[in-house]
Amino acid sequence: GRCIAACDRLAKVYVPLPERRTEVAKALEVHVTAKNGWLQKAALRGLKMWGTPENIPVIASVTEHWFTRGEALHALAQFKTPEAATALAKYLPALGERAFVSAALKNMGPIAEKAVIPYVNDKDGWAGQEACRILQVIGTAECIPTLTAMANSDNNFVKGVARDALKVVQGRVK
Repeated sequence: GRCIAACDRLAKVYVPLPERRTEVAKALEVHVTAKNGWLQKAALRGLKMWGTPENIPVIASVTEHWFTRGEALHALAQFKTPEAATALAKYLPALGERAFVSAALKNMGPIAEKAVIPYVNDKDGWAGQEACRILQVIGTAECIPTLTAMANSDNNFVKGVARDALKVVQGRVK
């Protein structure tokens, strides 16, 4: 109980001390893989405040379990790195997490583009549509070939959304 309370207190600081950030993040990281799920969640809340990109692999490792997935996805969303984008994009096909993941990837900007592109052709059409909507907001010239291929494909479920995204991205790139 004391560890959970300590992690929660660290999660509620106003501003983390820059000189202590790495040290505190390492201490919290140990608890992310604990057997106690409540302690894991408290440590993930702490890492939302104190975490650094070095913590991404440990945070991403607990997204697989339903109990810690929400906290882990929220912690990953704070990082604007390709690694965090890849870990988040993996949950585009998951109905329960799709809205949050989509918003987080849009917030990351063009850095998330490479992670989103493969999901345009996902077997789940809803995930494909959402990937197109994300690329419509963050896409650069790199996604144009994929969107063009989908806009000209036989997949009528995603085709229209891909066409709309393609127009916006092409207008932005020019």
